[in-house]
Amino acid sequence: MIYKFTSLRSSDYLSDKRIRLVLWILMALLFLAHLPFLNADPDSLLSLNTRGAWTDEGLYTAQLRDFINHGSFDLYNNNGFIITPVLQIILFPFYYIFGTDIIVGRAVTLLFTIGVLFVLSASTQLRLPALFYLLLVALQFHYFQFCHYSMGEIFAINMLLLSLFAMIKFEEFIGHPKKLRWLLLAVFFSFLAYGVKIQFAYVAVLVPAAMLIKAWSVPRKLKTIRKEYYTAFGISVIFTFTLALVYLVVWYLPNQDFYNYIMNYETSERFKNTIPGLLQVYRFNFRHIIWVPELWPLLLITLFALIGLTVAKLSNFRKQSIPLALIFGLIWLVVEQHKIAMNYLPTRYFLSLIAAAGIVVSLSLGLLVKNYASAIKTILPVIFIIAVWNLTFVYQALHRRTFDIEAVQTYLENSSLDGKSPVLGIWAYTLAAESKAPTIGIRYNYLNDKDPIRTYKPKLVIAEFNQAESDSAWARQGIDLAAISDSVRRFKVWRYDLDFYWIRP
Repeated sequence: MIYKFTSLRSSDYLSDKRIRLVLWILMALLFLAHLPFLNADPDSLLSLNTRGAWTDEGLYTAQLRDFINHGSFDLYNNNGFIITPVLQIILFPFYYIFGTDIIVGRAVTLLFTIGVLFVLSASTQLRLPALFYLLLVALQFHYFQFCHYSMGEIFAINMLLLSLFAMIKFEEFIGHPKKLRWLLLAVFFSFLAYGVKIQFAYVAVLVPAAMLIKAWSVPRKLKTIRKEYYTAFGISVIFTFTLALVYLVVWYLPNQDFYNYIMNYETSERFKNTIPGLLQVYRFNFRHIIWVPELWPLLLITLFALIGLTVAKLSNFRKQSIPLALIFGLIWLVVEQHKIAMNYLPTRYFLSLIAAAGIVVSLSLGLLVKNYASAIKTILPVIFIIAVWNLTFVYQALHRRTFDIEAVQTYLENSSLDGKSPVLGIWAYTLAAESKAPTIGIRYNYLNDKDPIRTYKPKLVIAEFNQAESDSAWARQGIDLAAISDSVRRFKVWRYDLDFYWIRP
């Protein structure tokens, strides 16, 4: 007889059919809520300490655009493909078919996010938690905004949510041969998460660690079941190392020198080198970046969920195994804490922390409803109050929209750019994305900074008035952009004054 594990099923108070209907309606409304933002600038209050999506949205797809538009691919003129190889592979067919405009990537990001929510809703165990997740996380200001930017973080998070779904299916099929395929899928989606963006490499531990802790949590009298999970742990470790080896052999080793060069630059001085220093940065980031009104409700309800889980486990110690999905979520939440100690913490870096907290809360509330059906009468009003709180920030962002990027792109469409001569500058990645011209970023002592005018023969250079985005790459080489230009046009984009230098042929 197969042991029936506790699961996160819907209560009788809310039938699966009703939950599914509500989820579908909310997913449709969520999709519609994103549409007004698809052609707008990134929100002006989203990334206060970094240029964020304003430049990076174009940066991560510049090499892909050049390959599609010109048939040329240069791995070494950009760090995008080194950092986000799987993201480029995912976007390739859509850019190839629908064109290389940034709005295409944004639409793919949004549809993928909605699609993952739809997949979660297909699981009976995840249906109610998926509803909570949509209201708590998908509507949260920071997370909502990045769901319509074509960047790696949301893609990686979605891969981890699919990994969670696969683990739920594995637990459903425990004791059945089908469980192996779901276990391998769980590991594979975790692999895709760090393939989308290598900074997520730490998530490789999630599936094996969850399997090991699950095995420990199963009562000792259930020896057969414990053995199943220990076996699953061993298989997940082997498959995780196999995929990591594939990444090593296929991607890292052939590009080792450039890869190390990029990663050394990108990760240098990210953390203080002393414990007191780490704690100081952690406290600062938590107080000023994490503990903000847009995140207050989620942080507080996460704290209550963690306290509730601790009390429930202590009062029922070893009598009932912990659901595998909840173990996965808790480990994910723990490993995300390291990001708060980073010296440099842009908004996109803590999106996965938001997602992990939301998963823990959603699964905890789902478990509470399963055990105490009447709890839904208290939980739903609290969830909807938080959802309304989240929507107030989305509503404010709607009225705060700007279209500076679109204005510049229209200007460049009507300019003399021929689509062949490159446009230089970090801002060119985004601003010249629709011009079909090759775009090459310039940063001093990092990328493409050695005599760029003679090397690339650009028709246009875009630089901030003080050249801060390139670490003064032009001024440090004695290049007077104004002197070698036919004309200069200044645009105000967000909080930056950008000079457009049209270079003499």
